[in-house]
Amino acid sequence: MRKGFTLVELMVSIAILSIIVIFLYQSYAQLLSQNRHYEQALEKLQKYQKIKKLLYLDILLAKERDFRIEHQDKQYDSLFFQTKNSIFERIRPYVAYVVKQHRLYRIESLLPIRLPLDMDQTGVDVNEIGELEYAHVYRSSDEAQGFLVEIKLKDHAVFVLKIKPLGW
Repeated sequence: MRKGFTLVELMVSIAILSIIVIFLYQSYAQLLSQNRHYEQALEKLQKYQKIKKLLYLDILLAKERDFRIEHQDKQYDSLFFQTKNSIFERIRPYVAYVVKQHRLYRIESLLPIRLPLDMDQTGVDVNEIGELEYAHVYRSSDEAQGFLVEIKLKDHAVFVLKIKPLGW
C-alpha cells in the first residue's frame, strides 16, 4: 500500500501546473493590453462627443441674425456668433471658432470677437479643439434650414452637423 506520490509523479504534475500558469499569465497580460486599448478608444470617443455636443449647443442656441461665417482660406472657415451656451458661465457670450496654425480654437468672450484675434486678451477664454485638416460651414439658401458644419481633425475624426439655431 502506497502512502505518497513518487518523485516522477510530482515532477510531471509541477510541469503541467507550470504550463497552465504560463498560459494563464499570457491570457491575463493580453487582457490587460486590450483593456488599455479600449480605454484609450473610449476616452477618444468621449472627447469627440464633448466637442460635437459643444459645437451643436453653441450653434443651436445662437442668435441667427448675428451669425457670421468668414472664409480664412479654402480649407478653413471661421464662425462668429452670440449664443446662450457658455462653458464659463457667462450670460449670452460671444463665441468664435477660428483656426490658427492649423489648429481649431473655440473662443468665448463677453464682447464681440473680431479678426485679427488677440487670444491673450483679458475676459477671453480660449479652448483648443484639435489639429485640423479642414473646417467648412455652409449656410442654407433656405433660411429655415440653418447651417451645415463639416470639420475633419488630423486624427481622422469627422463631424458633420446640420443645425438650425433656435434664435432668440
